[in-house]
Amino acid sequence: MSASQTRVALRCDSSAEIGTGHFSRCYALAQELVSRGVATDFVGNIGNVPILDKLSEEVRIIPEPESNLEDYSIVVLDSYSLTPEYALQLRSLGPKIALIADDATQELPADLYIEPCVNLLWRPPAGYEHVQRLKGPKFVLIRNEILQVNTGKPNPPMKGEARVLVLLGGSGLSPFQTPLVAAMDSLKVPLRVTLVSALSNEDSAPFHHIKIDISAPRSDLENLLKSADLVISAAGVTSWEVLSTGKPLGIIAVVDNQEPNYSFMTETGIAVPLGRMYQGEPINLNQLQNFIVRDSENQHLERQTSKIVDGKGASRVVDAIVGLTQ
Repeated sequence: MSASQTRVALRCDSSAEIGTGHFSRCYALAQELVSRGVATDFVGNIGNVPILDKLSEEVRIIPEPESNLEDYSIVVLDSYSLTPEYALQLRSLGPKIALIADDATQELPADLYIEPCVNLLWRPPAGYEHVQRLKGPKFVLIRNEILQVNTGKPNPPMKGEARVLVLLGGSGLSPFQTPLVAAMDSLKVPLRVTLVSALSNEDSAPFHHIKIDISAPRSDLENLLKSADLVISAAGVTSWEVLSTGKPLGIIAVVDNQEPNYSFMTETGIAVPLGRMYQGEPINLNQLQNFIVRDSENQHLERQTSKIVDGKGASRVVDAIVGLTQ
């Protein structure tokens, strides 16, 4: 089957509670699929995701009750709520299934498994051990806009007031925002902090040693990344996006399913671990201070990252997805 005859549905959800990680991964696939002339639709409960306004007009968003998934050649599943019964029924209708999986994904039957982060525990269900698995950071799915932030040149040395971008969830709501910013303020280092948050400036606590700007979740995250010297992110999908830009990254685990990413990035030296806040750990002030003030070590982070995240993950994954119909 040629690319022009292939139809792909990206089945994912997003909301303030779920976050936007599933949608962001599928968005990267949609960009690559459309660039190859593959008809592509989103199917699911897609909430108010800022990057929706950048989605190609060729891509439709269809609520699942209004969709006819049997009309697609391939359905990509990226959701924690889908059950094995759902996947088996879908397979019986005819489409090939590709599953994007991490440690919180249920064990679903599929024709291709995409494991783009670091999954230490996840396994396919019994009977599907032979199915192709695309595992590891070389298959991380990054949107084109984010990839363009990386110029391939070393980040310039920081001068004066460091610009720190804080990203703790695509929905912009996190109970860990204020403790993190308070920890930065306690360092008594001149910082300009941009906090991507659903809070308003009026809701933020007063700080004494840093300047803080609150930005609502927005579609042009790439512009915030371009202007940042340093980024602090939750250890989810966004952390991989940041790594692809070459920006020095400090990570926080804010939910338990981020533990594999947090451990891997710490052990490989591609990010600075600042704390497992979901376990009640406070921000590690020594690590935070080193991250902010030791520019030479941040240059080392850039070099390590370039060896692991090369930005070609979506292309590799789409090769495999399209190959399911050949």
